[in-house]
Amino acid sequence: MKSKDLQKLVFCKYEQGDGPTKIFRDLNGFVGLRTVNRWCKMIRGTGSIQLSTSPGAPRLARTNKDHWPPNSPDLNPLDYSMWDEFAIAINWKTVISKTTLIEELKRAVKEIRQDVILQSCSSWTIRLQRVLKNDG
Repeated sequence: MKSKDLQKLVFCKYEQGDGPTKIFRDLNGFVGLRTVNRWCKMIRGTGSIQLSTSPGAPRLARTNKDHWPPNSPDLNPLDYSMWDEFAIAINWKTVISKTTLIEELKRAVKEIRQDVILQSCSSWTIRLQRVLKNDG
């Protein structure tokens, strides 16, 4: 995920009422807590996250309910915690060909903990409700 995409995601989550610590946890290590705090401070101060300071007018990330990102992570039924569990379960040492990769993926998906799956489903339902609430 590109930095500007992460910034837009942080901006959306902050606008929806999530605090820096919750945003940090939801991003599952993609961005450090210090960075999330800095971006939230920018949003509080200016209403946006400054993406760059190139010559001329700076570009700003502005997102509102009328301009929802087309590939919004809020609409993804598999949140990052699910992908993290899946990646941890894969034994990459056994993958030596396309066939062994497919076999390993099938094996690893069965090892995802049920509580992670249930939490992901619950989280997705809540995210869908927020999208609907915001006319997204």
